[in-house]
Amino acid sequence: MLRDGFETHSLSFLACYKGQPAGTLRLTPLHLGSPLLRLFNTRVPTDPTATAELGRFAVMPAFRKQGRLVTAGLTAAMFLASVRLGIRWWVGYTPEGLLRSFSQVFDARPLAQPSPDSEHLQARSSMPGYFERYEHQLVCFHAPVASASPAGWLKRMPGQLLHRLRRALAEPEGGKFRPVLSAPARGS
Repeated sequence: MLRDGFETHSLSFLACYKGQPAGTLRLTPLHLGSPLLRLFNTRVPTDPTATAELGRFAVMPAFRKQGRLVTAGLTAAMFLASVRLGIRWWVGYTPEGLLRSFSQVFDARPLAQPSPDSEHLQARSSMPGYFERYEHQLVCFHAPVASASPAGWLKRMPGQLLHRLRRALAEPEGGKFRPVLSAPARGS
């Protein structure tokens, strides 16, 4: 696992299929520090104690053509954890194309991105290649958690995908997708 110093106060989600990882996502409370604030010269227009950063989103290549089933499961787990923790806003950064995909499951809106200062540029050096590859596509965003209410994002899903997700959630031990919530490791 790639470490960046935020693991001790983040929640990590893992979607599995037949015991194999299918996708992952991380939720980091903003007021405890976050990659977004370290890497970007942006201002988040929400209460930091009620805001968490979405990060480390990834879907394994074999599951990317599954009609966003992994994304839907991870979003459901993240939504439930956010509600339990009193998180009302999500923020993050992502390539523009992925933000369009996220916008199908919650109301993601771009944040202003002034040019990075020397501190942000120094922090970016810990991610060689990433900013060279994506810098001109990256978008910082914020979204109200309520916009991802299960009723809202389930309505946006195609019927066949919704049926598969319902089946998967009804049979979590039968090898279907199941989001797993893991607490941060103590002392790491």
